Amino acid sequence: MIIRWIMDKYIDLHTHSNYSDGTDSPEELVRKAKSAGLSAVALTDHDNTAGLDEFAAQGRARGVETVAGIEISTQMGGVEAHFLGFFIDHNSEPMKAFLVGQERSRREKMAKTLARLREIGFDITENDFSGSKGIVTRGSIAGVMHEKGFVRYKKEAFEKYIGEGRPAFVDRERVGAGEAVELILRCGGVPALAHPYLYDMGDVELESWIRRLADLGLKGIEALYPEGHTREKESFYRYLAGKYGLLITGGSDYHGNNKTVALGFAANNERIPYPLLEDIRRVGSNG
Repeated sequence: MIIRWIMDKYIDLHTHSNYSDGTDSPEELVRKAKSAGLSAVALTDHDNTAGLDEFAAQGRARGVETVAGIEISTQMGGVEAHFLGFFIDHNSEPMKAFLVGQERSRREKMAKTLARLREIGFDITENDFSGSKGIVTRGSIAGVMHEKGFVRYKKEAFEKYIGEGRPAFVDRERVGAGEAVELILRCGGVPALAHPYLYDMGDVELESWIRRLADLGLKGIEALYPEGHTREKESFYRYLAGKYGLLITGGSDYHGNNKTVALGFAANNERIPYPLLEDIRRVGSNG
């Protein structure tokens, strides 16, 4: 009976708030998690931890277990890859130093992107983002372009102007994949590779990276995820996890109104079971 009760508890380990490129405040995110019947939810904003204290407070107030997390953008070979960190100490000195550098890098990128957009003819400046709580991402820029009527929908901004290879695209310097794994570990967290399907690499190359990163301390792989994670892909990621001693993680990558995914669900309308979080917590507590 107890086992059945645990198995019927569900979680979401990949969400974003309006402190990065989501539309919900941490309070709204916790409220929606409770309404969705979730027992636990992780906030994993992009290169940003500014919403975590509010998030934790709301979780305590509403009886929802919260996990302090982050999603770090890295360079993994020739592609941009993201790593999730769970149960991080976001007030640790290594994390504070990292976030200062990320904020500087993103601001430089934003200034260059906006300058290129103005050259194209769009009246858009940093003042248009003065109400932003956290970091300004390309998603934020796409949102402003849509609000101002420059594009019919946000995706068009990426397709025509700010996506990779488009006229206003500006790349930025990122930490290496191994550096991100090591940073999360130094901050007391549990590092996991996010949404492996989204990277432009074949299975052999992906496995090569998994093997190297596992040697550096990678602890998990996000096998349960909405976009592109078919049964076959999920099976392959589970195989990699088993082969290299990694945990399975799962999340919706919820962004509020900025992304059409349901909070608490992965591919094939699959819910994410609570025991996955127990495994992650156990690894974290063991250092």
